Parts: sequence; structure tokens; C-alpha cells
Amino acid sequence: MKKIITSILLILIIISTATAQYEKQSEPICIEGSSRESYNGQLGGYILPSEGTVNVFIVFVQFPDDNYDINNPYWVKGQAPQNMNSWVNQNWSSNPIQGSMTHYFNEMSFNKLKFTGKTASVITPHSRQWYLDNSKRRGDINKEVIQQIDQTWDFAQFDNWDLVTTYNHSNQPDGIVEMIIMIYRNIGKEYPDSLQEDLYRDLNFEYSYGDLGGSSFTVDNGARTIKTGFWPSGSTPGGSGVTIKDHLLVKNLVTPIHEFAHYLMGGQ
Repeated sequence: MKKIITSILLILIIISTATAQYEKQSEPICIEGSSRESYNGQLGGYILPSEGTVNVFIVFVQFPDDNYDINNPYWVKGQAPQNMNSWVNQNWSSNPIQGSMTHYFNEMSFNKLKFTGKTASVITPHSRQWYLDNSKRRGDINKEVIQQIDQTWDFAQFDNWDLVTTYNHSNQPDGIVEMIIMIYRNIGKEYPDSLQEDLYRDLNFEYSYGDLGGSSFTVDNGARTIKTGFWPSGSTPGGSGVTIKDHLLVKNLVTPIHEFAHYLMGGQ
């Protein structure tokens, strides 16, 4: 009965667009894959477990040539967002940071899903124009940022689960990083609408995404893999993260929660 209640509550993550903790906005527009798998009533979380501790890595990203609202106190250009350390508890608590993702998932699962993590702030190694000139897209940029972080971070802390089959998980490392949430300050909102459309299309940032984009790669000197798609194949996990664009415009956790929830509920 407890598992049924937990699953019902987690379904609400997908269909709800606001809670008392988060600012209201329209339903996020996202892309999580090219096909869908119908839900068959199984319990346990689709790609990630719906119960137990899931440790995530939240990366706040900005471009060096970002010129949109550069002095906004929420996220001043060249600095980390002012609330970066309030997004998630590093260690699980039944009394978490109020309004954090840990708090949200505690409430939604009756403390069954222990959402923990760490945060980092990064400036991309290259400008948007450089990425355009070199035919680089969202997946390439995410890969470059993660590989830059890999020089000083150990990703083993984000590898704690093995996908046996969809909705069936074993609490042991499998060499695949579970969840990296890439939060971009701004993609190109300082440009006129006509230029924005081309920029977002060419960099592949037209939506928020349930994946990282591009081709899979390794970190930790090859010890762990970052899977960049979404859909799993048999016992092979389909993805290691999500991509959120233009966070400075919305300033809430609705879209990150929505995208993460695809890993619990699939592409529904």
C-alpha cells in the first residue's frame, strides 16, 4: 500500500505545475526522446528509483559573453546564483532546506525518495559565437562543461544505482552516473526575436530537455560513463541528466523537477 501511495504522489510531479513552495508558471515545454514507452502499472521508478537515496549533481552554467540582465541580483553575470546552496541538501534530512528539491521530494513521497546532491557554478570555456562557428550544439557544450569539472571532481558519488530492468533497481554502482542537472542562466534572450530563433535552433536549446544531448562519454579517467540520451535499452540506463535553459527568466524549480520526474515516470 505504501508503494502505491508513493507512486500516486510521484505522478503528481508530472501533472502539477505549482506548489506552495514554488512560483507558478505554464507547463514546461520539454523534449525527452524520440519515442515513448507506455506505462504498464509497474512500481519502483522508470529509470531512477522512486524510493531510496538519489544523489544528484546540479551544475549552474553561463556563457562568458552572456549580456542578458547582467546585474540581476538573483544571478549576477560572472557569479554563482545567489540561492545556489539552497537547491538541495547534501545529506538527507527530514527537516530539509525549505523550498529545496530535497524538501519537495520529501513532501511528495512521504520521505521515501531521499533526493540529495551537490552544486557547482561554471562558465563555459568558449563563447556562444565560438560554439556556433565550430558547429557545436547543446550536447557538445554540456560535455565540455562536465569534462572541465571532471578535472577536480569525483563522479563516483553520483553513481549509486544499477538499473536491472526498467522499474527495477539495485542499490549498487554500475559505472554510469545517475543524474546531472545542467541549469543555464541564459541562452540568448538579449538578442532580437529574429536572431534568438536561429541561435536557439543552431545551439539546440529550443526547449528544456530530459537528456544532455550528444554522444555518451566518460569521466573519472574512464571509470564512469555519462549517458546522454534518455530512453533505456534493456538493463542499460538511457540517460545521466537533464538540461534546463534560461533559468534567469523563470527563477523557480518547476522545470528541473518536471525534467527529473521523467526519470521516475518515463516520457508520459
